[in-house]
Amino acid sequence: AKDYLVPVFAFFVGIIIAEMIKSRFRENTALHWRQIVVLIEFAVLVAAAFMPQSCNTAVNALISFVCSLQVESFRKVKGNPFATTMCTGNLRSATEHLYNYHKNRDRAALENSGRYFLVIALFTAGAGAGALASKLFHLRAVLFAAALLLTAAIIMAKTPASPRA
Repeated sequence: AKDYLVPVFAFFVGIIIAEMIKSRFRENTALHWRQIVVLIEFAVLVAAAFMPQSCNTAVNALISFVCSLQVESFRKVKGNPFATTMCTGNLRSATEHLYNYHKNRDRAALENSGRYFLVIALFTAGAGAGALASKLFHLRAVLFAAALLLTAAIIMAKTPASPRA
């Protein structure tokens, strides 16, 4: 039972930590609070990559923790709610917007549908790349995700954002 409860608890803790970071650093103009979250995700994934296979429960908890930080911190794109760690809700939203476009010829609905389908396509490509990396690099494959997070943090540092976002 602990193998199942530990990752759930880690997810719970991650949500709280993401909210604490947002609350504490929301007005910070030097470093956006989401950059802090991404850097924490990066560090946790790097640590997980070097843990022995005998620590699978701990690694699962760390991955669950990273997922909760991601889910809580990155919820919207251009005002629309998005899920960054799963795609079923995105597929529902994409299809709903596509239907609304066909029903009402609302151009904004078509654009929103396209955004959702793009996120789904990127999610799928990432899953495929992750599967390939896992076959090639085994336990160290998570370092590719860490590298993407570090890249995102660098891009975020170069792109000004509203501190209240």
